[in-house]
Amino acid sequence: TITDLAGGAWAAGGNLNAPRSMMASASAAPQDAAMAFGGFQTSPSSTSLADTEEYNGTAWTEVNNINTARRLAVGTGSQPAGLVTNVELWDGTNWTETTDVNTARRNLAAFGTQTLGLIVGGLTPSITGNTELWNGSSWTETTDLNTGRESYAGFGGSYTSGLVSGGYVSSPNPNSAITETWDGSTWTEVGDLNTGRKQHAASGQSVNSGMINTGYTTTGIANCESWNGTSWTERADVSTARWELGGMGTTAAGLICGGATPSITAATEEFTAPLANKTIGS
Repeated sequence: TITDLAGGAWAAGGNLNAPRSMMASASAAPQDAAMAFGGFQTSPSSTSLADTEEYNGTAWTEVNNINTARRLAVGTGSQPAGLVTNVELWDGTNWTETTDVNTARRNLAAFGTQTLGLIVGGLTPSITGNTELWNGSSWTETTDLNTGRESYAGFGGSYTSGLVSGGYVSSPNPNSAITETWDGSTWTEVGDLNTGRKQHAASGQSVNSGMINTGYTTTGIANCESWNGTSWTERADVSTARWELGGMGTTAAGLICGGATPSITAATEEFTAPLANKTIGS
Protein backbone atom coordinates (compact mmCIF):
# COMPACT_ATOMS: atom_id res chain seq x y z
CA THR A 1 0.00 0.00 0.00
CA ILE A 2 0.99 3.63 -0.57
CA THR A 3 0.68 6.19 2.20
CA ASP A 4 -1.31 9.32 1.32
CA LEU A 5 1.17 12.20 1.74
CA ALA A 6 -1.07 15.03 0.51
CA GLY A 7 -0.92 17.88 3.01
CA GLY A 8 2.20 16.54 4.72
CA ALA A 9 4.45 19.24 6.17
CA TRP A 10 7.87 19.83 7.73
CA ALA A 11 8.26 21.22 11.26
CA ALA A 12 11.25 22.04 13.43
CA GLY A 13 12.68 19.33 15.67
CA GLY A 14 15.40 19.50 18.32
CA ASN A 15 18.80 20.73 17.16
CA LEU A 16 21.87 18.49 17.01
CA ASN A 17 24.33 19.18 19.83
CA ALA A 18 27.16 19.57 17.31
CA PRO A 19 26.43 21.39 14.02
CA ARG A 20 27.78 19.23 11.21
CA SER A 21 27.64 18.39 7.54
CA MET A 22 28.83 15.35 5.55
CA MET A 23 27.59 13.04 8.33
CA ALA A 24 26.34 9.47 8.23
CA SER A 25 22.99 8.38 9.66
CA ALA A 26 21.28 5.12 10.57
CA SER A 27 19.14 4.85 7.43
CA ALA A 28 16.75 2.22 8.83
CA ALA A 29 16.00 4.19 12.01
CA PRO A 30 12.51 5.66 12.60
CA GLN A 31 11.94 9.39 13.10
CA ASP A 32 11.76 9.12 16.90
CA ALA A 33 14.85 6.89 17.24
CA ALA A 34 17.26 8.46 14.78
CA MET A 35 21.05 8.33 14.89
CA ALA A 36 23.77 10.54 13.34
CA PHE A 37 27.52 9.98 13.48
CA GLY A 38 30.73 11.48 12.16
CA GLY A 39 30.71 14.43 9.79
CA PHE A 40 32.51 17.74 9.38
CA GLN A 41 32.52 20.99 11.34
CA THR A 42 34.15 24.39 10.79
CA SER A 43 34.04 25.71 14.36
CA PRO A 44 36.12 25.76 16.53
CA SER A 45 38.29 24.23 13.76
CA SER A 46 37.77 22.58 10.39
CA THR A 47 37.88 18.90 11.24
CA SER A 48 36.22 15.52 10.78
CA LEU A 49 34.08 14.38 13.71
CA ALA A 50 33.73 11.18 15.72
CA ASP A 51 30.62 12.44 17.58
CA THR A 52 27.58 10.16 17.73
CA GLU A 53 24.12 11.44 18.66
CA GLU A 54 20.78 9.69 19.19
CA TYR A 55 17.34 11.30 18.77
CA ASN A 56 14.22 10.43 20.79
CA GLY A 57 11.72 12.43 18.75
CA THR A 58 12.36 15.60 20.74
CA ALA A 59 16.05 16.01 21.54
CA TRP A 60 19.48 14.72 20.50
CA THR A 61 21.76 13.11 23.11
CA GLU A 62 25.49 12.61 22.72
CA VAL A 63 26.62 9.00 23.19
CA ASN A 64 29.94 7.21 22.65
CA ASN A 65 32.02 8.32 19.67
CA ILE A 66 32.92 6.19 16.68
CA ASN A 67 36.53 4.96 16.97
CA THR A 68 37.77 6.77 13.86
CA ALA A 69 36.59 10.29 13.07
CA ARG A 70 35.35 10.56 9.47
CA ARG A 71 33.18 12.44 6.99
CA LEU A 72 31.51 11.52 3.68
CA ALA A 73 30.84 8.02 5.04
CA VAL A 74 27.45 6.30 5.04
CA GLY A 75 25.40 4.44 7.64
CA THR A 76 22.65 1.89 7.83
CA GLY A 77 20.76 -0.05 10.51
CA SER A 78 18.99 1.53 13.46
CA GLN A 79 19.64 3.14 16.85
CA PRO A 80 20.42 -0.05 18.81
CA ALA A 81 22.17 -1.75 15.88
CA GLY A 82 23.88 0.62 13.45
CA LEU A 83 26.74 0.43 10.95
CA VAL A 84 29.09 3.06 9.56
CA THR A 85 31.62 2.61 6.76
CA ASN A 86 34.59 1.90 6.88
CA VAL A 87 33.45 -0.19 9.05
CA GLU A 88 32.19 -0.04 12.64
CA LEU A 89 29.15 -1.62 14.33
CA TRP A 90 27.03 -0.02 17.10
CA ASP A 91 25.56 -2.22 19.87
CA GLY A 92 23.55 0.49 21.59
CA THR A 93 26.51 1.52 23.78
CA ASN A 94 29.79 1.22 21.91
CA TRP A 95 31.27 1.11 18.41
CA THR A 96 33.40 -1.91 17.44
CA GLU A 97 35.63 -2.09 14.37
CA THR A 98 34.86 -4.93 11.99
CA THR A 99 35.58 -6.12 8.43
CA ASP A 100 36.43 -3.39 5.91
CA VAL A 101 34.63 -3.10 2.58
CA ASN A 102 36.47 -4.49 -0.46
CA THR A 103 36.62 -1.13 -2.27
CA ALA A 104 37.37 1.96 -0.17
CA ARG A 105 35.13 4.88 -1.14
CA ARG A 106 33.30 8.00 0.01
CA ASN A 107 30.09 9.85 -0.99
CA LEU A 108 28.17 6.55 -1.35
CA ALA A 109 24.67 5.27 -0.55
CA ALA A 110 23.46 2.41 1.66
CA PHE A 111 20.34 0.63 2.90
CA GLY A 112 19.46 -2.48 4.90
CA THR A 113 20.26 -3.51 8.48
CA GLN A 114 23.37 -3.93 10.58
CA THR A 115 23.58 -7.64 9.69
CA LEU A 116 22.20 -7.59 6.13
CA GLY A 117 23.12 -4.43 4.29
CA LEU A 118 24.24 -3.00 0.97
CA ILE A 119 26.57 -0.17 -0.05
CA VAL A 120 26.69 1.20 -3.57
CA GLY A 121 28.52 3.72 -5.72
CA GLY A 122 30.69 6.59 -4.51
CA LEU A 123 34.20 7.88 -5.20
CA THR A 124 37.22 5.54 -5.21
CA PRO A 125 38.49 8.34 -6.11
CA SER A 126 36.90 7.90 -9.58
CA ILE A 127 33.10 7.63 -9.76
CA THR A 128 31.98 4.02 -9.41
CA GLY A 129 28.85 1.88 -9.60
CA ASN A 130 30.42 -0.82 -7.44
CA THR A 131 27.96 -2.60 -5.12
CA GLU A 132 28.81 -4.72 -2.08
CA LEU A 133 26.59 -6.88 0.16
CA TRP A 134 27.16 -7.26 3.93
CA ASN A 135 26.13 -10.48 5.71
CA GLY A 136 27.10 -9.43 9.22
CA SER A 137 30.71 -10.56 8.95
CA SER A 138 32.01 -10.00 5.40
CA TRP A 139 31.48 -7.97 2.21
CA THR A 140 30.83 -9.53 -1.21
CA GLU A 141 30.96 -7.66 -4.50
CA THR A 142 27.85 -8.00 -6.65
CA THR A 143 26.20 -6.33 -9.66
CA ASP A 144 27.23 -2.72 -10.36
CA LEU A 145 24.80 0.16 -10.80
CA ASN A 146 23.87 0.88 -14.41
CA THR A 147 25.07 4.48 -13.91
CA GLY A 148 27.95 5.06 -11.49
CA ARG A 149 27.52 8.11 -9.30
CA GLU A 150 28.45 9.80 -6.02
CA SER A 151 26.89 12.22 -3.52
CA TYR A 152 23.43 10.67 -3.70
CA ALA A 153 20.97 8.79 -1.47
CA GLY A 154 18.77 5.72 -1.28
CA PHE A 155 16.22 3.87 0.82
CA GLY A 156 14.88 0.34 1.10
CA GLY A 157 13.23 -2.27 3.24
CA SER A 158 16.08 -4.77 3.14
CA TYR A 159 19.40 -5.57 1.49
CA THR A 160 17.46 -7.35 -1.30
CA SER A 161 15.06 -4.50 -2.04
CA GLY A 162 15.92 -0.83 -2.36
CA LEU A 163 16.31 2.30 -4.47
CA VAL A 164 18.96 4.95 -5.16
CA SER A 165 18.36 8.25 -6.92
CA GLY A 166 20.07 11.43 -8.06
CA GLY A 167 23.74 12.20 -7.44
CA TYR A 168 26.74 13.54 -9.30
CA VAL A 169 27.58 11.69 -12.52
CA SER A 170 29.76 13.76 -14.90
CA SER A 171 29.36 16.27 -17.68
CA PRO A 172 27.10 17.12 -19.45
CA ASN A 173 24.58 16.25 -16.69
CA PRO A 174 26.39 16.44 -13.35
CA ASN A 175 23.22 16.64 -11.23
CA SER A 176 21.52 13.39 -12.09
CA ALA A 177 17.81 12.58 -11.81
CA ILE A 178 18.42 8.87 -12.55
CA THR A 179 16.66 6.38 -10.27
CA GLU A 180 17.51 2.67 -10.02
CA THR A 181 15.88 -0.11 -8.01
CA TRP A 182 17.58 -3.21 -6.57
CA ASP A 183 15.93 -6.66 -6.40
CA GLY A 184 18.75 -8.52 -4.67
CA SER A 185 20.69 -9.35 -7.81
CA THR A 186 20.24 -6.61 -10.45
CA TRP A 187 19.73 -2.86 -10.79
CA THR A 188 16.89 -1.55 -13.00
CA GLU A 189 16.43 2.04 -14.19
CA VAL A 190 12.97 3.43 -13.40
CA GLY A 191 11.36 6.89 -13.38
CA ASP A 192 13.63 9.90 -12.98
CA LEU A 193 13.35 12.51 -10.23
CA ASN A 194 11.57 15.68 -11.29
CA THR A 195 14.60 17.71 -10.14
CA GLY A 196 18.09 16.26 -10.55
CA ARG A 197 20.32 16.90 -7.54
CA LYS A 198 23.28 15.76 -5.47
CA GLN A 199 24.26 15.80 -1.76
CA HIS A 200 20.66 15.11 -0.69
CA ALA A 201 19.03 12.89 1.96
CA ALA A 202 16.45 10.10 1.87
CA SER A 203 13.78 8.61 4.09
CA GLY A 204 11.73 5.45 3.58
CA GLN A 205 11.75 1.76 4.45
CA SER A 206 10.32 0.25 1.26
CA VAL A 207 11.41 0.15 -2.38
CA ASN A 208 7.85 1.27 -3.22
CA SER A 209 7.60 4.20 -0.81
CA GLY A 210 10.17 6.83 0.15
CA MET A 211 11.28 10.44 -0.12
CA ILE A 212 14.29 12.30 -1.49
CA ASN A 213 14.84 15.54 0.43
CA THR A 214 16.69 18.79 -0.39
CA GLY A 215 20.17 18.72 -1.97
CA TYR A 216 22.26 20.83 -4.34
CA THR A 217 21.85 21.81 -8.00
CA THR A 218 23.67 25.08 -8.67
CA THR A 219 22.65 26.12 -5.17
CA GLY A 220 20.96 24.52 -2.17
CA ILE A 221 17.33 23.53 -2.71
CA ALA A 222 14.43 22.94 -0.30
CA ASN A 223 12.59 20.68 -2.75
CA CYS A 224 11.33 17.22 -1.63
CA GLU A 225 9.86 14.39 -3.74
CA SER A 226 8.07 11.17 -2.80
CA TRP A 227 8.24 7.83 -4.65
CA ASN A 228 5.19 5.53 -4.97
CA GLY A 229 6.89 2.63 -6.74
CA THR A 230 6.35 4.11 -10.20
CA SER A 231 6.90 7.87 -10.22
CA TRP A 232 8.06 10.90 -8.21
CA THR A 233 5.69 13.57 -6.85
CA GLU A 234 6.63 17.00 -5.48
CA ARG A 235 5.88 17.39 -1.77
CA ALA A 236 6.14 20.20 0.77
CA ASP A 237 9.52 21.97 0.86
CA VAL A 238 11.67 21.96 3.99
CA SER A 239 11.99 25.25 5.88
CA THR A 240 15.73 25.62 5.28
CA ALA A 241 17.35 24.57 1.99
CA ARG A 242 20.46 22.48 2.68
CA TRP A 243 22.85 19.86 1.36
CA GLU A 244 25.37 17.34 2.78
CA LEU A 245 22.82 16.46 5.48
CA GLY A 246 21.57 13.38 7.33
CA GLY A 247 18.26 11.67 6.63
CA MET A 248 16.23 8.76 8.00
CA GLY A 249 12.71 7.71 9.02
CA THR A 250 9.76 6.54 6.95
CA THR A 251 7.90 8.12 4.04
CA ALA A 252 5.13 9.44 6.28
CA ALA A 253 7.43 10.32 9.20
CA GLY A 254 10.83 11.42 7.91
CA LEU A 255 13.67 13.40 9.46
CA ILE A 256 16.57 15.51 8.19
CA CYS A 257 19.37 16.99 10.30
CA GLY A 258 22.45 19.16 9.93
CA GLY A 259 24.01 19.99 6.59
CA ALA A 260 25.26 23.12 4.81
CA THR A 261 22.95 26.11 4.27
CA PRO A 262 25.75 27.18 3.22
CA SER A 263 26.88 27.69 6.83
CA ILE A 264 26.91 24.40 8.73
CA THR A 265 23.74 23.94 10.77
CA ALA A 266 22.47 21.84 13.68
CA ALA A 267 18.83 22.25 12.63
CA THR A 268 16.52 19.22 12.50
CA GLU A 269 13.23 19.07 10.60
CA GLU A 270 10.53 16.39 10.81
CA PHE A 271 8.06 15.48 8.06
CA THR A 272 4.60 14.30 9.12
CA ALA A 273 1.82 13.16 6.80
CA PRO A 274 -1.65 14.04 8.16
CA LEU A 275 -3.02 10.69 7.01
CA ALA A 276 -0.08 8.58 8.17
CA ASN A 277 -2.33 5.68 9.11
CA LYS A 278 -4.44 5.77 5.97
CA THR A 279 -3.41 4.02 2.77
CA ILE A 280 -4.61 4.34 -0.79
CA GLY A 281 -4.04 1.99 -3.67
CA SER A 282 -1.57 -0.86 -3.51
